[in-house]
Amino acid sequence: MNSVKGVQLKKVLFVISSLSDGGAQRALSNIVMGFPDDWEIDILLNSAENITYPYKGNIIELGISRPTHYKNVFFHLKLFFRRFFTLRRLKKSNSYQACISFLESANAVNVLTGKKHCKIFLSVRNHLSNEPSFMVRIIVKAAVRLLYNRADKIISLSDGVRNDLIGNYRIAPDKIQTIYNGFNIDAIRQNRQHDIAGATGFTFVTMGRLSQQKGQWHLVRAFSRLIESSPDCRLVILGDGPYRSYLEQLISEYDLTRAVRLTGFIENPFKELACADVFVFTSLYEGFANAVIEAMACGLPVISSDYRFGAREILAPDTDIDFEQRDNVEYAKYGIITPVCSGIEYKAGDQLEGQELLLADAMEKLYRDIKMAEEYKNLSIERANHFSIEKTVDELIALIC
Repeated sequence: MNSVKGVQLKKVLFVISSLSDGGAQRALSNIVMGFPDDWEIDILLNSAENITYPYKGNIIELGISRPTHYKNVFFHLKLFFRRFFTLRRLKKSNSYQACISFLESANAVNVLTGKKHCKIFLSVRNHLSNEPSFMVRIIVKAAVRLLYNRADKIISLSDGVRNDLIGNYRIAPDKIQTIYNGFNIDAIRQNRQHDIAGATGFTFVTMGRLSQQKGQWHLVRAFSRLIESSPDCRLVILGDGPYRSYLEQLISEYDLTRAVRLTGFIENPFKELACADVFVFTSLYEGFANAVIEAMACGLPVISSDYRFGAREILAPDTDIDFEQRDNVEYAKYGIITPVCSGIEYKAGDQLEGQELLLADAMEKLYRDIKMAEEYKNLSIERANHFSIEKTVDELIALIC
């Protein structure tokens, strides 16, 4: 470690766009809150506005707020250059052990500002090959292939993400280490305290940004099938995002306004999770999925799509992570896995696709089979304990030191 007059320095810099509204942001929040108190932590953000996740350490901001139109080219150029010069200065003057960046734009600048003054680690949070925009996918592919092998280490969120980096981006296998997201399991369980007196019916719940990636409209459509035979069922969708209006329209067209509730963003989602009976996750792709572990920590049985990547590593860790369930409902060791839905944005009048029908079948199975639901509840609690924040931080510090 670096030292000043014989005293070892424990100092690390994290780089991310914000500390609000996102899985990577929440993961960073968990990490810094879990770091030992004898470490000095700096966090470089685009802007210190609208911080919603807890943190400890010193916030350094670039003073660049996100524009209304995020695809604004001038915004990205301004962000790149200001982040580049700020990060280069910070690395040179602050004696960090390491600079750890999250997400692709920050990762690129972390590499370009060099590792002369500290180690550089890049955190890859998603299955990059599944980026929906063709142009973005081409740009990211070129940048990753050109830059990422120059890092000291690339931290992949799952083994599936690791394989994607090796197979599609020519990253050297010895450059990559999988470190799963960590969670403060005790805090989650404390925050789930609730009064269930007002709870009615059997409740399915999902959580995540209302976006194309999360595929919540497929869940609404599957639920419309389930409620035909099980009218006492309810669905709660936690989160907010650009697809809210589409979901509202779909819920209205199916005449489900009394059975489906959109909560918007809520500060403590764990109370809502604790009031539910089953967690359902319909993502089209992921790098890992914080929400699945958080739901399991709350003791909820889980039904999840076999998104790329993470679902199988969480729910079926003894199976081949490259296998993808396409045709059946899979009753795995720690939860139920269903095929990934198509991502087609249907209207209410459109016929349900096969994947949605299988999802509805899985939901009905847990609704009717009390014994199975209880078994998966206990297995969820057991499995969540494998993803403690203490383990994640220990692995990260071992890399740094």
